[in-house]
Amino acid sequence: MIDHFRTSLLNIADADDATEHLSPGFVPLRLPLKALAVHELLFPPQLSRAEKLYRAYIFERIVDAAGFNDRLQADDPRRSYSIDEINLFNSAYSLDLVKLMANLDEHKGVVEQWLLTDTTLEPTAVNLWHQHPNLVYRLTGLLLAYIERL
Repeated sequence: MIDHFRTSLLNIADADDATEHLSPGFVPLRLPLKALAVHELLFPPQLSRAEKLYRAYIFERIVDAAGFNDRLQADDPRRSYSIDEINLFNSAYSLDLVKLMANLDEHKGVVEQWLLTDTTLEPTAVNLWHQHPNLVYRLTGLLLAYIERL
């Protein structure tokens, strides 16, 4: 079972565990420093592998809930499961969306410098990040722009 949006977003090595839904044999990309800074805001280095996998799952659910499920498979439609059909993660982990967005806003310059200065990005994602009052939609814009920029 694979998910290319999830694999690109996480950027962690495949551990040959089908329940992680990563592309088989994936080797992490060496991200440019500015991309790495954004990635570390989304997936802080101190998180365990399981916490990162959980966070990626929540990010997918957020993008889907915001109505952009089609964008999850835009670059590569080979997702072999529906995010509605899986319940892989227990409640041992959590994601405080308000705290995450406050951290992203605190480091907005990092995001803006690399991610959103690219004029070739699809404008919907950029507009969601900049203008939407709802945190879910703002995060969706950032996630879509991040994946598109990679």
